[in-house]
Amino acid sequence: MSMRLTCSTPSFVACLVCAAALAVGPAIAAEGERAPQTVYQQRLPDGRIVFSDRPEPGAVTERNWSFVPDDPVQAAARREAARAEANEIHQRVQRAADYRQQLDNELEIERMRRAQALALLEAERERTARQLAEQTPPAVVIPGWHRPWLPGVRPAPRPPWEPRPWSAPAARPADKPASLNVPRR
Repeated sequence: MSMRLTCSTPSFVACLVCAAALAVGPAIAAEGERAPQTVYQQRLPDGRIVFSDRPEPGAVTERNWSFVPDDPVQAAARREAARAEANEIHQRVQRAADYRQQLDNELEIERMRRAQALALLEAERERTARQLAEQTPPAVVIPGWHRPWLPGVRPAPRPPWEPRPWSAPAARPADKPASLNVPRR
């Protein structure tokens, strides 16, 4: 059985498609036959490229591929195994994507909870600050001569001047009476 395919532009994909078409046709026709087959890529004098299973007269052969056609039963089994593996990989990738989406959703929920807790905390701080501002500050009473003077009451006289213990003894001021001297301790 002879097949011929003509292409005006060469490309790798076209080569593969043509080679597959040439390989599968004779393999299906002669199921029991397992002889090696050859596919030729040839350039015609007008510049067109021809893929064929036999050399063309007057054409220049640029490439050729030799192969043994697959057994259709084995090819179908490999196809089914590849399809099952692809399906398993697809399911695994889908599970990973679903798990990632679930983690993203849980993270977003936790972010929302955190934002809500921060808002509640800020509201509680503002409420506490308002309550503290509304309360009158407590009065602090310090006993002693530091309290404010009442009208008509004179403050107690200042204690007499005492020299510092580390300095030289100073002479008593002449204008102070002797009764105001405080003995040193």
